[in-house]
Amino acid sequence: MLGGTGPYGGEDGGGERGPLTLGRSDECAMLGAMAEAARERSGRLALISGAAGIGKSDLIESVVAGWLAADGAAVVGRGVPVVGPRLAYLPWSHALAHPLGSGAAAIDARLRGALRLLERPVDRQQALAAVAVWRELVAVADRQPLCIVLDDAQWADQSSLALIGAGLPEVVHAAILLVVAARSSALSSDSSLGEMFAEWERSEYCRHVRLGGLDTASMTELIRRAVPEANGIDEAVARAGGNPFFALTLVRSARAADASLPAQLLDFLASQLRAADPNIVRAVQVMALAGEPVDLRILSATLGAPELAVEAEVLEGTRRGLLRFDGDLVCVAHDLIAEAAVQSMGPATRRALHAGLATAYEQSDGHGHKWAAQRATHWQKAGEHEAAVVAALEGAQAAHTAAAYPEQWHHLRLAIVEYGELSATQPERLPPYDLLTEAAEAAYRAGHPTDAVELAERALAQPGESDDATTALLVRLVGYRRATGDGRGAIATARHAFETLSEDAEPLPRAEVTSAYAAVLMASGEYTAASSLARSALDLVTAQAASDRRSAVTVGALTTLGVATALKGDTDAGLAALDDALSTARTDGHKEAELRALNNRSFVLQAAGRHKAAAADALEGLVLSREQHLDLGASALLIANLVECLDWLGRWDEALAHVFEGLAQSISPEIKAGLRGTAAHITAFRGNVSQARAMIQLALDEAAGSGMAGLHAQLAAIAADIALADGAPTEALEVVTTALAALDSSDEESETLPLAVLGMLALHSLRHVEPPASFRASREYIANQVRRTVGLEGFLSTDDPAVKAWHATYEAADLTAAGTGTAVVWASASTRWADLQQSLWYARCLIWTAEFEAATSRRRAASTLSRALLVVDQLGAGTLARDVEALVRRAHLTGLSTAPPATTVDRTQPAGLTGREQQVLALLTKGETNRRIARTLFISERTASVHVSNILRKLSCRNRGEAAAAAHRLRLVSSTEEA
Repeated sequence: MLGGTGPYGGEDGGGERGPLTLGRSDECAMLGAMAEAARERSGRLALISGAAGIGKSDLIESVVAGWLAADGAAVVGRGVPVVGPRLAYLPWSHALAHPLGSGAAAIDARLRGALRLLERPVDRQQALAAVAVWRELVAVADRQPLCIVLDDAQWADQSSLALIGAGLPEVVHAAILLVVAARSSALSSDSSLGEMFAEWERSEYCRHVRLGGLDTASMTELIRRAVPEANGIDEAVARAGGNPFFALTLVRSARAADASLPAQLLDFLASQLRAADPNIVRAVQVMALAGEPVDLRILSATLGAPELAVEAEVLEGTRRGLLRFDGDLVCVAHDLIAEAAVQSMGPATRRALHAGLATAYEQSDGHGHKWAAQRATHWQKAGEHEAAVVAALEGAQAAHTAAAYPEQWHHLRLAIVEYGELSATQPERLPPYDLLTEAAEAAYRAGHPTDAVELAERALAQPGESDDATTALLVRLVGYRRATGDGRGAIATARHAFETLSEDAEPLPRAEVTSAYAAVLMASGEYTAASSLARSALDLVTAQAASDRRSAVTVGALTTLGVATALKGDTDAGLAALDDALSTARTDGHKEAELRALNNRSFVLQAAGRHKAAAADALEGLVLSREQHLDLGASALLIANLVECLDWLGRWDEALAHVFEGLAQSISPEIKAGLRGTAAHITAFRGNVSQARAMIQLALDEAAGSGMAGLHAQLAAIAADIALADGAPTEALEVVTTALAALDSSDEESETLPLAVLGMLALHSLRHVEPPASFRASREYIANQVRRTVGLEGFLSTDDPAVKAWHATYEAADLTAAGTGTAVVWASASTRWADLQQSLWYARCLIWTAEFEAATSRRRAASTLSRALLVVDQLGAGTLARDVEALVRRAHLTGLSTAPPATTVDRTQPAGLTGREQQVLALLTKGETNRRIARTLFISERTASVHVSNILRKLSCRNRGEAAAAAHRLRLVSSTEEA
């Protein structure tokens, strides 16, 4: 076995692998098997190759350490880079003079005899001398298994390599492991070492271990073990391209985030560049400045050389580990080579190569706005600002045509920056008004509303624009401010536009301003005023000719009217207005207006407790935003609403998929905190409480600067629930009381009651632990907070079914904490949650119901728990499954399954598939792709992929074909679904 107790560790009888062989388990296993065979007198030749610094020597150290630990002897020699003729047999001489191992003294005499043979002049008797040397080494191996290592063979002389070849016939019948390592850059087919490696590999006793870059996880762990106090690990790993030596040098130099390389590493990389042909170096420099993979024809045009000649140079650069070549695309092998290449150039060389790249892109056809972006960027870096502006504007136009708004924003931002460079010498060259307004809209559509606000304000500051243009831009600025969360600024802008609107303004601009003002008033809670203004806007556009502007105003006003009406209490009338808004947008083909209408209708449906319909609208909105390349600030809101609905409905896998999708976007800290909180809650009930604690702490940190009391209350409730799941009721109670103290009398029942429920459940767990006086004080404090919100009489003033469910659960938890809980009150609460399709609290209330039923009827308790377990299984809630199992054991219940969720089968759902998974399976059997499944079911493609993975797992299938066959065999799909 490899490993032992050597300085680099390894594996020995199951021991822990040392840090410098992390991520090399396959290679270690291969070398370990070869070592075992060699010790049994079936010698082996191990060839190890890889880039400089990739870990060849570390792997050899592990081999040697394992060999010595097994009472073997070892000799280790290295090739040395020298100027001029290489010394004959230098690595062999170094190896034979310094034997290692417990029996080194006993074999020293024979090794020195072999060494004396090598010290003879190299002449025509060389072959005979080689045979004599190997005879001595075999004799040594007869006494004690021998490992011979020749590292850095790329620097060995020809006689040293010939000696290796001469010994192969002797090695295979002796207890010898011969290890030869070399850099992969030295193994070209036309080099002598490359030819020898190729010849040796043909032997059945030889294996070639080719070392590639380490994966990110292994690199990170390696650094943490080798340099425990290291900083900048992530940056070092990202820059090192899987090379352990590069990464360790970066962190040990404490320069991982610095723009310049440590001197040691720069010298090392520069030496690799100096050793290459100048044409290859120039290709590396061009690719380093390009910053991304480049088409071979672009590289050829930049270098001004024939494509075939450049291709040959690229292939040689790839062999040397400087470049990568994949099809027609060329790139630098890794970031550090690029950094070294850039630092090797002077400013004039960089500008010239950037200009060459820009010209090459300019003269090549294809790739639309993408190549225009490259052209503009390289003209910019070449200092050609006029050319950069022209290229950027061309790219922006092409991106707009392709509805690629992030790319359009990138182009326009670059054009504005270049105008700034021009204005430094030509003060009159300011960015024109049209450019600023176009850039503002592109930034907004790309999801950067803060930039949109800044650009719109710059445009408004420019004199000379018409009143209509100013009014239109003010209306857009209202939307930009709303998207940033600046409600006050949006109201101020809308009021200014409304109050300064000219008396003789046309009806359409007046309607646009009125509708915008209504929208911000609605968002600030002034529902009556918002409704009145929205109706005025609708009156203004009634007689206007059909146009995109008229459609946008109509849909916006109807949307505002619908949301305001619903929030005033008339949900059905509000939804009717929103339906009209959506119908108008679809009839007029106005996709942006349709997206806003879907977003707002989803919000109203969720607030009304219609979570399934709300989730469907949110999913449809997300699909629309992706297909039309729209954002408009709605994408993050749709994801947040969707995740909350899916969590409520117990569709946790889908919820988590969308959480990670949302976190990958540029979203506000409040939305990000809410998404993390939901993920933490699901993770806790899935059984990973430690990870949930880390996630909720991150969410709390992100929400720390927010003034949204509801968000803080929501996250506090999740933190308390996670503490309860972790068996820490004291912590949960402290979180609850702190959060309740932060709420004021204006806060709603939906924020107070969840905290109160969890506080009472925590008190129940502490009933026999907490001192009576402290227990009574805590219970009374929570009850007072509830009375303050709900009312002194404890009667709810709302018809919100969710609030009623929370209140019923609070009453049950309060009685339970007092020691007077009953099955009846918990059953009543469970019924309310069932009506709302809230899976988690439905299951929890059922478990509490069974807890009290067990005292009088174990059969009834078992029946109730079976219903709970069905839901627990569908959720995959391992934490609740353990609660069920504990109750079964405690109450001696029988007649129900207490298997963990992963193995519990829902008999009403074939093969344990959920209803949604059955729908996906039906489409899968028809050969539908994930994309078509997503569109058919109004879910995201990622969610469809999650469902397919779950189906394959539950059916024990390896692929979609097997799943389809299993569906027919097990009759999981009806004939109507198959048709």
